[in-house]
Amino acid sequence: MKWIDLYIQKGVYISREFDISSNFEVYRDELKYHYELNDGEVKVFVRMSYDTSTWTEWVQVNNSAYLELFRDEYYNMEYAKFQYKIELINHGVFTPIFRSFSYMLRGSYLLINTGDLICKPELWITKRNGAGTIKLTNETNGQTLVFENLNNNEEVYVDCENEDIMTSLPMKYRYDDHNDVFLELDVGENLLTGEGEFDLTIRHEFKTLQG
Repeated sequence: MKWIDLYIQKGVYISREFDISSNFEVYRDELKYHYELNDGEVKVFVRMSYDTSTWTEWVQVNNSAYLELFRDEYYNMEYAKFQYKIELINHGVFTPIFRSFSYMLRGSYLLINTGDLICKPELWITKRNGAGTIKLTNETNGQTLVFENLNNNEEVYVDCENEDIMTSLPMKYRYDDHNDVFLELDVGENLLTGEGEFDLTIRHEFKTLQG
């Protein structure tokens, strides 16, 4: 340690524990923070717990690249929670000021295509809690499948391979309410997120190259 280090003013704030438990397998995070450096430094850290007692190491999330934070190696968020920590370090006359921290987490499910080729699954989508629009996004390849004007408890069947759509409503067709996107599963990991309340069942058959 240098003598100058003894005169550096440093403040640390650790947040309360935030309960983010759910039946999702992974969260995609959007962390936002606002601060003024002035004559100092600001460091923002996050840490996770997946069992309510054991915590990960603090990971700096500002001015630093970091791996996915909200992802347990067992893909289990049932007991997940997190904290953030702020370090303010002053090197001069005007101290740094931390203004705000906010977060948005998008729950997602992980599907792993263990085959050698892109897979086009079958989907059963049932609208819940009122009529409206649903969106199903594969965050891995950027595809978003959209249905508008679905009735409450209506089930729509989508054969993505053959681009076929059927609904549980009699004498009704949903092609005009569909955005003409049919979901694909890339080889490897696929993160699926949804908007609008709906139940989803997926059936898929992974394809392999014949040697």
